[in-house]
Amino acid sequence: MLPPMRLANEELLSIGRFAQLTGLTAKALRHYDEQGLLRPAHVDDFTGYRWYSPEQARDGVAIRRLRAFELPLDEIAEVLHGDDALLRERLAVQRARLEGRAVVTDRMIDELDRLLRGEEELVPARSLDYRVQDVPELVLVAIHRPARLGELPIPELIGETARWAFGHDRVPGAPVAICPADDDGTVDLRVGWPVRGTVDPPPPFELVVCSAGRAVVHTYVGDFSGLSDEWRLLWESLEADGIRPRGEPREHYETSPEEVNDPSEHITRLVWPLGPKQEE
Repeated sequence: MLPPMRLANEELLSIGRFAQLTGLTAKALRHYDEQGLLRPAHVDDFTGYRWYSPEQARDGVAIRRLRAFELPLDEIAEVLHGDDALLRERLAVQRARLEGRAVVTDRMIDELDRLLRGEEELVPARSLDYRVQDVPELVLVAIHRPARLGELPIPELIGETARWAFGHDRVPGAPVAICPADDDGTVDLRVGWPVRGTVDPPPPFELVVCSAGRAVVHTYVGDFSGLSDEWRLLWESLEADGIRPRGEPREHYETSPEEVNDPSEHITRLVWPLGPKQEE
């Protein structure tokens, strides 16, 4: 190990010694230097060796602890230069993130247990109960935001459109996502709330009209994460019955996550218009 060096009457620590004091690895310290998060007090011009002051150890330990909580590096940089209030704010946000992840982890464990006990198939194969019925015209105030499958910002867009709809032209009804996907997995997503359609909303909002007509309707009860499987099962059921919808599929979220705590109790109505000349 390199002996301590002195710079301007200050004793400096080698990267190895500093790593021991802070519990960080030398590799991590080099990375934090490159990211500008924890710069060495001195870098030897000839050897490239990094040297740290003892006073930097507190920042090193803080970084180690915050990384243990999986706080992003950019947020750690803000915390190091902020006050206690900012620290508590960032920790509260990260706690909420981890809590949400824990809910997802618990759900995955439950699903794995069902598979292990043979209570559920890896790829379910069953016919869904659906009905073909007349649906009325629906006018939405919506935001149009194409997105990739698996990255759909539906909750965010429901919140954005709610602020305008609830204050202006809303009629009773659940929020809706119109979600047709093309061949490369891009969803032409439009999300919004039912309105009368008598007021033109400002950008980025727009009025979207879902025409009246015959449609396949199916009610799904369960976690929103299961919707993709439910659409697949609905498609397979319709194929088996010789029914091929030609309209744009949409989801009506009949329950709110704020009102229904148990994800397994969420109700989503799947509506798939048949298009012209489609028989039941």
